[in-house]
Amino acid sequence: MSSFATYDFDSDATFAQGLASILSRMSQQNQTSDAIEAAVNDAKRFYFAKYIAPTTVDQAPAPSTGNNDPSHPHSETMMTESIATSGENVSSPAQAAYPKSFAEICAMVARGEEIPGIRLIPTTVHDPSLASKPVVPRRLKPWEVAREQAEQVGMDSIAFHHLSENTTSVVPLQLL
Repeated sequence: MSSFATYDFDSDATFAQGLASILSRMSQQNQTSDAIEAAVNDAKRFYFAKYIAPTTVDQAPAPSTGNNDPSHPHSETMMTESIATSGENVSSPAQAAYPKSFAEICAMVARGEEIPGIRLIPTTVHDPSLASKPVVPRRLKPWEVAREQAEQVGMDSIAFHHLSENTTSVVPLQLL
């Protein structure tokens, strides 16, 4: 695995081509030299992490705060040692790494393997015996109300008023 501090970005043609497009865009926008330097450093970190040594977010080097002097190679080592000793962002070897690609996840699902880093959600949300019971009786449909009214009166059919514009007519309703 290559080290970020020792990687020769100047001899990498692909990086140089991408950096040239970034720098030309920034020079057109009249950016300050500090902004250009920060963009170059960001481009180096991105290119290194994406194409040279892909890492997880926990393993990626932290963005520097302006101490990019190659004469101080120990500053990066000291920073990673302090992070490791403090226990921040350190993944335990017992915890499996999350798959890097969608294809790996699909293959694991096809093989029936458990995907690391995924929390299992139970198939039942709650115990059916704990569900609330209805307290209010079910509301009757209009035809059920009409049927109950007919049964109370003892009729096979009831009449209801049919409103049509300004006229009222009585239409018999046959019960099934």
